Amino acid sequence: MAASPYTDCALWAVDFADDRTGWAVGTGGTVFATRDSGVTWETQDSGGTDDLIDIHAVDPATAWAVGHRGTVVHTRDGGRTWERRESPTRQNFTAVHFTPDGRTGRVVGRSDTVMTSHDGGTTWQVGTTGTGMSLWNVRTLSELESWIVGDEGTVLSTSDGGATWDQHLYSPEKDAIPGR
Repeated sequence: MAASPYTDCALWAVDFADDRTGWAVGTGGTVFATRDSGVTWETQDSGGTDDLIDIHAVDPATAWAVGHRGTVVHTRDGGRTWERRESPTRQNFTAVHFTPDGRTGRVVGRSDTVMTSHDGGTTWQVGTTGTGMSLWNVRTLSELESWIVGDEGTVLSTSDGGATWDQHLYSPEKDAIPGR
């Protein structure tokens, strides 16, 4: 059984860049890292105390974490240093995801907040899906394509880089499992 870091804080998310390198994040700006498939974990300094709610490991050197009050932090050196990115909003963020090349990323959060970067996180543009819903998770497939899920069964996709969002409606009758 792999050892885990002892902490009295809640851990909210974990992501691995490969089969050995991963990070976990949580309350109070907590960041733990492993380089041995989770056998051992080390504490890293995120540079802040705001809760970190999600993390995305782009590669063994690069990871992005987001959280409360518009917190966006990243590392490009495996977590030896974490840098805070200035966020144009103070909304609570719930998820972050980048394309495999690390160029295009999206962050989602409460109150229909969506932020997009097309330059590896150097700059961020704030947008909205137009639903008014809190958004809970995002997957960025390419510069143009992303999927988002949120409150009240919200499922959204974009194929134009976030300029417009298509809502995919859930129909209980159509999607019912036969025999139930």
